[in-house]
Amino acid sequence: MLTRELKPLEVGQYLNYEELVLVDEIVHYLDLYSKTWDEDLYNRLLKALNNYLELLRPLRYVPQVVEKLAEDVVIPLWEAGVDWDELRKLLESVLIARKHGIEGASGYVSELTGFARELLYKLGLSRPEEVLHLCNNEQYYMECLLSAVVTALILSTNP
Repeated sequence: MLTRELKPLEVGQYLNYEELVLVDEIVHYLDLYSKTWDEDLYNRLLKALNNYLELLRPLRYVPQVVEKLAEDVVIPLWEAGVDWDELRKLLESVLIARKHGIEGASGYVSELTGFARELLYKLGLSRPEEVLHLCNNEQYYMECLLSAVVTALILSTNP
């Protein structure tokens, strides 16, 4: 759970309007799809998510993290009981961390780690600490953490 409340003005200082709209689209389409199971909404969700992923390129590939997630992420995101507002904060924090690096996003590291732990648990990992521990062994912790979150999002939206 995120411990630091992001004020809209503060987020707006780090993200541009298009990025904020894209995050809102993802959350909106996820919410609607979880209620309707409409194929068109699912396609819109995937398109918005792909556009979001384009903003994060390139991502560090950490084989051990990807393998662990591929084995254990079994619950689709829309069935995982993720709070949509928390998901919005997570998506925004990932963009901020990616754009500004560990130095510029140092205030988001603990929040991002906490939400990543909760997200991974809700997506089916009984021990999300194992994945996060793999990132602790990485020289580039933030990049590994971002990779883990993004990989989990990809796997959980492509069941």
